[in-house]
Amino acid sequence: MARSIIAGDWEKFLAEKELPFGLNYEQGRKGALLKSATILAAIYLASKYANNPSLGIKIPVFLFRADTDTIASIAGGLLGTLSVTNWIPPEWRTVQDYDCLIQMAELLLSDNKK
Repeated sequence: MARSIIAGDWEKFLAEKELPFGLNYEQGRKGALLKSATILAAIYLASKYANNPSLGIKIPVFLFRADTDTIASIAGGLLGTLSVTNWIPPEWRTVQDYDCLIQMAELLLSDNKK
C-alpha cells in the first residue's frame, strides 16, 4: 500500500527535527514526543483522507516504528465525526456488537435534551 510514502516521509520528518532537551530521535520516540507524533499522525491522516475514510484507517497499519493501532483508532474517531458511518465497508460491519456500537454512537451524536 502507501507504506513507503507515508511512513518514509513521516520518519524522515521526525528524524530531521531538532528535539528539545538535547534528545535524539531514538530517545525522543519513547516519551512525550512519541505520543505527540502519534496524535499528529492521526490528525494528518484524518485530514488527508477525509474524502476516503477507510483508507485513512488502513494506512496506519503499514507504518513502520509507529503505534499503529492508536493512530488508526484516533484517525478513525476523527474520520467518523466528519463522515458519520456511511463510509464503513460492509466487511467491517461484521464485528461483534456492531449494532450496539452504532446505537451508542447515534445516542452520543443525537441532540439529547431530556
